[in-house]
Amino acid sequence: VRRQGWVEYFLHAGQICVAAAGPFLMGAPAFVSALWFPEDQRARATAFAATANGVGILIGYPLGPACVLAGGFGTLLVVSGVFGAVSA
Repeated sequence: VRRQGWVEYFLHAGQICVAAAGPFLMGAPAFVSALWFPEDQRARATAFAATANGVGILIGYPLGPACVLAGGFGTLLVVSGVFGAVSA
């Protein structure tokens, strides 16, 4: 397997960014539901957001290897970037 050096640097940089943002993003559903929803709907809104996070992870695990098999790490980076830009 031939490796492209720049791809590994981007993968490591992305992983570091995800690790740094994780604590802020995991607490966001409760914070947003406290701001946007009345008290009787907060539990449902928080549960929906937490479940959506799990569904995203569920989709992401098989998507990564499929992208690498289809076109290499470059394809994985492009697909991840597109999903990240669209979801932001």
